[in-house]
Amino acid sequence: MSADRRNQFDTTLPIAGTTHRFMSAVASINQSYTTRYLPTNPICRGGLLHLNSQLSILVIAVITIFFSPTAGAVNSGCSDTTAPRQHIVCSETILSDLDTKLNDLYESALKSLSVEGGRLLRDDQRNWLRFLSKKCPVPTDEHDWPKIVPCLIRAYSDRVDDLQQAAVFKGPFLFSRVDYYSAIANDVGQVIHHLANPRIDQPVTSQTVRWNQLMSRPNEVSSCDSGNGDIFLSYRTGLTNARIISVLWSRSEYCHATPHGFGTLEADTLLLLPTPHPLRPADLFLMDRPWHERLQTRLLADIQRSVRENSVVPDPFTGNSAERLKQTLAAMTLDPRYWFLQEDGIHFFMTTIFEFRRFVPEVTIPWSDLQGILAPGAPVL
Repeated sequence: MSADRRNQFDTTLPIAGTTHRFMSAVASINQSYTTRYLPTNPICRGGLLHLNSQLSILVIAVITIFFSPTAGAVNSGCSDTTAPRQHIVCSETILSDLDTKLNDLYESALKSLSVEGGRLLRDDQRNWLRFLSKKCPVPTDEHDWPKIVPCLIRAYSDRVDDLQQAAVFKGPFLFSRVDYYSAIANDVGQVIHHLANPRIDQPVTSQTVRWNQLMSRPNEVSSCDSGNGDIFLSYRTGLTNARIISVLWSRSEYCHATPHGFGTLEADTLLLLPTPHPLRPADLFLMDRPWHERLQTRLLADIQRSVRENSVVPDPFTGNSAERLKQTLAAMTLDPRYWFLQEDGIHFFMTTIFEFRRFVPEVTIPWSDLQGILAPGAPVL
């Protein structure tokens, strides 16, 4: 990270010769985002629309860098740093701003976390810096330094997003996160892994200690035939109280030398008492009531309405696949791995069913609409 992040530039540097570097940077951005933010990757918070918005932001950023009067200019406050990457970060306004935000989030999280949580965050930061050196290596020739600016922008932007989850209060707990990074060179480039795990900071009960153990996923085995795939694992925490924590895991993988990647979503809801264990339908619903039929009917109706309102063509509920789709939805309402519990209700994710479609419906059934079938002791009440 930059030793000095002040933004004083020599604006007299000419911008001739930046066109080729600009086009190379845009190509670099396009290639990287094709491999990291995949169409089926649920981490994108909205699929292709999020991909396009992020890509647009980065292209604008590159235009700003390469076609502004400050392109390649050296920040006068950078004279006291000799490390090449720090010099690049310090010299570019966008990177300098990201660096400032990154440091602010990092310091703020350290103040909130316990001693052990702070130690883990410092370890993460050191690992990220080592990962950054491999992912965005600084060219030996100083004239080539601008080529890695897009890579650094992506890396710093991603780390800023990560640190926004570094110390977050939810329910009765302070959650931190543990990130595992690796970049391993092979004959086709680099195999990138970034695995993020949630963690309760300063667990004080056997239940919270066990929950942290169950949430630890430091390794992921590649599903690619070659064994070489870029793997990204992230998560969202949902409904959280003293009795239950719901987590939505998002895993994506890109197999090298293939046209596209693939992604999966899976809910991981654990009841904490008496010891952490997976949620069962009987933990939420009255088994002697038609709870499954209620869920199935409501889910099907909400999806069909969403399809009509968004003028989806072709309609997935017509033709030969309609009955199979209905059967799949019925199976989802029986399996808690498809139930991401939130404060306002049960969220059903449709990414797996509507994979490769431009429109993926989002359905949340409010708890208030499930009165009469919820068990009296349900941990959501």
